[in-house]
Amino acid sequence: MTYITLIDIYWDSFLHHDPSNWRKGVFHYVLLSDSLFQEMPGFVFIGWDEADAFSLSLEYYQNEIPPVFRQYVLATVFMHELGHTLGLFHDVYHGIDNESSIIPFIKPLLKGQWTYRNYRSCMNYQYAWQILDYSDGTHGKGDFDDWSHVDLTFFQDSHWG
Repeated sequence: MTYITLIDIYWDSFLHHDPSNWRKGVFHYVLLSDSLFQEMPGFVFIGWDEADAFSLSLEYYQNEIPPVFRQYVLATVFMHELGHTLGLFHDVYHGIDNESSIIPFIKPLLKGQWTYRNYRSCMNYQYAWQILDYSDGTHGKGDFDDWSHVDLTFFQDSHWG
């Protein structure tokens, strides 16, 4: 699948070729697919003019996660991408999607793992497959209160910066 195909599916299935469709600004659009992009098994995207959509590659998680953990991991990744449509991005807090937090438990710890270890949120790559929650900011230095920054209208007006 290409990004253009993904946008075409959004236009066909969600907007029905009408940027004024009543669904826009009411619903978030989620595309669950067997396979999308191997290097990006889940991501938020802008189908027309707002960050109101995201996609998840079920095949990726089918292949990478043991069955006993799979449903939980899918739920955490779903919540992570939903967080982006609610305005939780790296420019809000640098611990969100911080790539230096991706590989846990290596020595020496990567800077992001050390800096954001108390940021216990599905938005932190270090915990993205483990925690099915946003942080409330009560875990000490380096933590961030995601819940106070959730913007239920962000997907309707994706203001940046």
